[in-house]
Amino acid sequence: MAVCKSFPCPCANRRVLLQCLLLVTMCHWGTPGVFGQEPKGEILVRHCTISLIDHVTLAADRAGILGQVPFEEGDEVAEKALVAQLINDEAAARLELSVSAAESDIGIRLAEKTRDVAEAELRQAELLNQTRQVYTEFEMRRLRLTLDQTILEREKAVHEQRLKSLEQAVAQAQLKSHDVVSTFGGMVVRVFKKRGEAVQQGEPLLEIASDKRLRIEGYLPVEEARLLKPGDEVLVELDGETPAKAPVRGRLRFVDVSVQRVTQEVRIWAEVDNTDRILKPGQQATLRIKAAPR
Repeated sequence: MAVCKSFPCPCANRRVLLQCLLLVTMCHWGTPGVFGQEPKGEILVRHCTISLIDHVTLAADRAGILGQVPFEEGDEVAEKALVAQLINDEAAARLELSVSAAESDIGIRLAEKTRDVAEAELRQAELLNQTRQVYTEFEMRRLRLTLDQTILEREKAVHEQRLKSLEQAVAQAQLKSHDVVSTFGGMVVRVFKKRGEAVQQGEPLLEIASDKRLRIEGYLPVEEARLLKPGDEVLVELDGETPAKAPVRGRLRFVDVSVQRVTQEVRIWAEVDNTDRILKPGQQATLRIKAAPR
């Protein structure tokens, strides 16, 4: 084998040159997870919008006059709290009447007493006719008909009792329709009507919002959307701000099945727990999505 005797050795120079070229190539193309590239399996969605999930405008279920609106803007309300009520004096009186009628069983007890008497008369007549013919066939038929009639009268009384119970349920529903209750706990952000004002059915009364759950919505290319599915873990970073000490985490909830015609992008959104109120609706954010292995 020939050995290079010159110094410095040209072969050694060639080896150094090849190593330098390899290093430059690696720096140019980068290595996964270094040189500023995203970690493997992570997808970035920039310029996402933050909005409320729990946000509702409560309306009146019927026309009437507002009897009370106990909350003002900025007040906190609990779930199923009474936030407004129409004047309900007439409905309350009708409910009281229906309750009194439904609780009374006088009709049933009277029908049972009448039936017992008719049954006793028929039995007595049958006993007497066993020894001698006291009652004619026509009179016996009349006694049987009277018994059948009393049995039907009791069934009628039971049916009327059931109807009264249904009327009570209707009266209860009518009284309840005067109440407006919150569907979730949150803050009253707007009050549209005050006590004493007339309202129509479906007319807005209050607006309630909660920022404990937020929606982070954005768009990304179709190729990346194919890698995602609801349930993937997400990490939220506010645009233009230093990342929070405790990152806001959440889960991907929606990946649209259709593609935007102009941009050829897919709409997605994630839900995050904002109990600490780090995020605010209206801010811009970046989503880091850890795509689950397929």
